[in-house]
Amino acid sequence: MSEVSEVIFYYVLTTIPYFIGAYIPFIGKLRFQKIYTVCVFLCFTISICFAAAFMCWWGVRYRIIEFTLAALYIVLYFFLVKQNPFKLMFFGVFIADAMIVIRGISLFLCYNIFGFDESMYVACGLVHMAVFIPVYPLMYLTVEKNIKVIFDVEGTKLWSTVWLLPLTITVIVFIYTYDISAVGVQKWQFILSRVLFGISVLLIYTIILKSLAQLREQTILKERADNASHVIQIYTERYDLLKSHIEETKKARHNLRQHFNLISACIEKNDMKALTEYVNKYIKSMPKSIKHGYSANYAVDTIVGWYAEQAEAKNIKFDVEIKIPSKINISEPELCVVLGNLIENAVNACEKVTETEPFIKIRGAVQGEDTVIFTVDNSCAEESSNKGSYLPQKGGNAGLGLQSVYDIAQKYNGIADFKCRNNIFFASVMLNGLAETA
Repeated sequence: MSEVSEVIFYYVLTTIPYFIGAYIPFIGKLRFQKIYTVCVFLCFTISICFAAAFMCWWGVRYRIIEFTLAALYIVLYFFLVKQNPFKLMFFGVFIADAMIVIRGISLFLCYNIFGFDESMYVACGLVHMAVFIPVYPLMYLTVEKNIKVIFDVEGTKLWSTVWLLPLTITVIVFIYTYDISAVGVQKWQFILSRVLFGISVLLIYTIILKSLAQLREQTILKERADNASHVIQIYTERYDLLKSHIEETKKARHNLRQHFNLISACIEKNDMKALTEYVNKYIKSMPKSIKHGYSANYAVDTIVGWYAEQAEAKNIKFDVEIKIPSKINISEPELCVVLGNLIENAVNACEKVTETEPFIKIRGAVQGEDTVIFTVDNSCAEESSNKGSYLPQKGGNAGLGLQSVYDIAQKYNGIADFKCRNNIFFASVMLNGLAETA
């Protein structure tokens, strides 16, 4: 086997497994179809390996080749994966650290077993794979149970800082090992430093991911507390409005005798003009009715009724058809959070619509014994290019209201889907009656 072929063989074994691992968590966040992504990745990797082999043949230093390859793979990573670049860097640094640890261990073993030989690429590649197979899964599984927090925790400012901590440790290691010799690799201090570095990486990532998970949990709890307070406010305002309506109705009934006397006098005098004018004035002075009966469920009826009054005050067409029974196997506070956030989002969107008559269309029903389905469609001012599911952005972060809806849907083993098409926002939520146990 020629030296160029040996170098290509070495780089295939010592690079492709890591970069495949870098894409696994983001398999659902690819910019293109999977088959296209795989083809681009393989073609790019093969080209890079050939380039690395010829650079090595021309006498380019090993570290320069590594840095060149790393820069090119970062560009490819950003091109193929549609995700916050800081999140990609955070996980990418972890993959790079795993590579540093495993390559260091394999070089130590290779040089101590076979000795130093400039043409031992095949042997080093095979030793590397022997170390990679048990060590990489161990490192990955250590952080894998918390890796989901990368997708759940939003905040560009947060991620723009978080990834710098593991990167700093990696840079320090590169600085002190940039000119390491074959003799240095064979010493026990080298293998010990690599093992300790690997342990440090696992500790750093575990602590960061757990801290981010706790931060997300606190954010969710705060949002739920805010939603609960909002629901209480809705109940309170509706109750105060109802009391006021009852008092006005009592006064109207008390004065009804006087009105009848005046109406009777107009009839006796056959003064239809005066009677008509008086009746019209009386109708206008009557207390405004509070509409009920949106649903048989009191909580749903209260929430919908409160937002219906807001929509009417803002000249928003409000179309409701909800068939929800009085008792369902869904927590009322969480039911109010879901429906309240959906309608509040719709009202806020309709306020920005100026070119057409804004509308909100709400539908709700129960399927079977435990499944509750809500759809809320509303006009919106901005057209989204995203035709799939997404969480709208507010101030650079995913909207907390719709994020709460999504979280509750997940808790109840359901779905929450949000789409925008032709200046209409479509929200669909399905909740199953038996919540997921913690």
